[in-house]
Amino acid sequence: MARRSLNDDLPYFVHFKAGTLVSFSSNMECNDLPLYMRHGNPPRVMLEIFQDWLDYARKYEQGAARIDPTIHSHVFGRPVGMSVFQRMIDIATAADDVWIGTRSEAVSYILAQSKVAARTAARG
Repeated sequence: MARRSLNDDLPYFVHFKAGTLVSFSSNMECNDLPLYMRHGNPPRVMLEIFQDWLDYARKYEQGAARIDPTIHSHVFGRPVGMSVFQRMIDIATAADDVWIGTRSEAVSYILAQSKVAARTAARG
């Protein structure tokens, strides 16, 4: 199970008496709704933000980093907006250091890795 929040860049575990869930934080820096609807930026600004974020992550981040480009059907889900989204996908798929997946796939990976780590720790 996952929940969405805005308090961290990477997913993390939240433990409760009834069980554990993965908190998968959202981010707003690469989201068409505030960029266009609230601030009136053209779609190409989203591509610039994506490229700037990728450049920054490659230069300064160590380990995993995550960006969550969000396109709403009623905002950039039209030809001009989708052309920007397609350019972002093209950049990401051409890169050997970018993984593209759904939140569910990421949570499944995190859960699998935690089980591997627990087994390794148990073996001592």
